[in-house]
Amino acid sequence: MFITSYSARLDRTKVTNALRMAWQDKNHSMKVGIVDVQQYTDAIWNLITKIDYFIHINGTNPEESGYTQPKDAELTKHLQTAGIRGNVCSCKGLRHHKLYLNSGKKTLNHTAVQGAIKSAWLDKNNETKELIKIIEVNIKQAGKARRKRAAVRGSELVDSNGDTVFPIDYTVAVDGQEANHLYITEPTDDEIKQRLQNAGFKDCECEPSKTGTVKLKGQTRDDEKENLKQAIAEAVAAANPDIKPEDLDVKILDIKNNIKDDKGNPISSVHYAVSRKDGETVEAIRHPSDDQMMAALKQTGRSLAGTPDPAKDEGADWQAPVGIVCAVLAGIFVMGIMAYIVKSRRHRKRKHFKQQQRDEETITPSPRKEFDSLQIPSPNPYQPSRDGHEDLQNSSQHDYERLRHPSEHSHESLQHPSYEGVNNLHQSESEAFSNPTYEHNPSPQEFELSVRM
Repeated sequence: MFITSYSARLDRTKVTNALRMAWQDKNHSMKVGIVDVQQYTDAIWNLITKIDYFIHINGTNPEESGYTQPKDAELTKHLQTAGIRGNVCSCKGLRHHKLYLNSGKKTLNHTAVQGAIKSAWLDKNNETKELIKIIEVNIKQAGKARRKRAAVRGSELVDSNGDTVFPIDYTVAVDGQEANHLYITEPTDDEIKQRLQNAGFKDCECEPSKTGTVKLKGQTRDDEKENLKQAIAEAVAAANPDIKPEDLDVKILDIKNNIKDDKGNPISSVHYAVSRKDGETVEAIRHPSDDQMMAALKQTGRSLAGTPDPAKDEGADWQAPVGIVCAVLAGIFVMGIMAYIVKSRRHRKRKHFKQQQRDEETITPSPRKEFDSLQIPSPNPYQPSRDGHEDLQNSSQHDYERLRHPSEHSHESLQHPSYEGVNNLHQSESEAFSNPTYEHNPSPQEFELSVRM
């Protein structure tokens, strides 16, 4: 049975009771026992738990007696009722192996470590060409990217001497499966350590600690260490709900007081290490956030560098939201006034433009209407004379001038031209036909018309 979680503190009694409830049979005697609990990992390095157990009903295997194994959902329900985290799954994984190595360097050659572990397995099983092909050692390599925080800048694992320790998570597969001990012999821990030592790596044989750094305002005295250790333990526990402060061991590794911030104010850098007392892996510890660290430091009277002092910050808690609300209301008020001003100006301009149009229509009549009201007789094109033609031009020019300057002539005279002017125009046309000095070349149409007449 596989469970999608792992804990070194797994309560076997609770697991046994949950299995008994899942296989419950009131009519027959039942015996349940845990054979082994091992830490496995799936293909993407998620830790899972493999539980080997046995169950007898009336002294026989339940499957031989016609019993069927409970479904995963039924087993999960009883395990979670018993307080066991995780779900029962049909997972496939490999056994998880763990080492902590010292290399004396800031980096670790994972390829060399992988080769040393594989050599230990090959040595134990009489190395052959076929065995070299089917034995595979996979090593988990931690991601290079790390989340940056103001309170904790980077972290690493160290031993009790403060030397850097590298965690090694690896699996061994034989032809893609977990090694079958009937055919493959697993090397002992000492044999693997010897191979690693030959390659330049040493097993630290320690319970490593996870380090972190926190920068505080002002100088830090030696007599403040105990208070700081307690505050750091509480902050780490707040970031890891499954850990209690009493399950952590905090050590102050170094304090640097000769530091100043960007403004020249004195600050101190406190380098610390956290280890676990509950048997779980220390790598699983998450560093506290700035808020969690500040909350824990509050009782010590200290504050993080680059943040307001606790005493000043308490009195200013209400100022920030009030200031934001006031700024928003002021912005809305200003925008409303601006919108009103723009709308008023547009309304005045539109009203002024319409009034101007009405005034122009009242003062200035339409030139086309005035021109259409004129009754200008057309001269006879068949009997033109020079004088008549000039009179016609003068009359048309005179009317045109009257249209251009309506203020100099009355509307009445434009609408009712004098009959005297018209008679004079006809008389001028008659005289033009009798005047031999004016030459007129009629067009073919005119000539044809005159012959017919």
